[in-house]
Amino acid sequence: MKYKVYRHFNTNEEVFEEDWEQYAMEKLGITIEPQGKNGEMTEEQLEFIEEFTDWYFSGNWILDEVEDDSVCDDLAEMEDIIYERDLEKKWGIA
Repeated sequence: MKYKVYRHFNTNEEVFEEDWEQYAMEKLGITIEPQGKNGEMTEEQLEFIEEFTDWYFSGNWILDEVEDDSVCDDLAEMEDIIYERDLEKKWGIA
């Protein structure tokens, strides 16, 4: 299975498709409070988020696809880092 990611030119940082909107908004400190019925986003808000995300990643980012196996390697590495961090926090060891 392939996953879509934006990859930064200089840092090679990868942002997966399901995180694009949140990543872009958080990087610039933007929060949007839902203004629609029942606490939902309005059509205008959804359009803004989509356009803003497109704009944010239009600079130094390349849209790419990664294979499932490389994603698994990245996730395994991330799990190891989190595990070691948690050990260090809890016991002062790594």
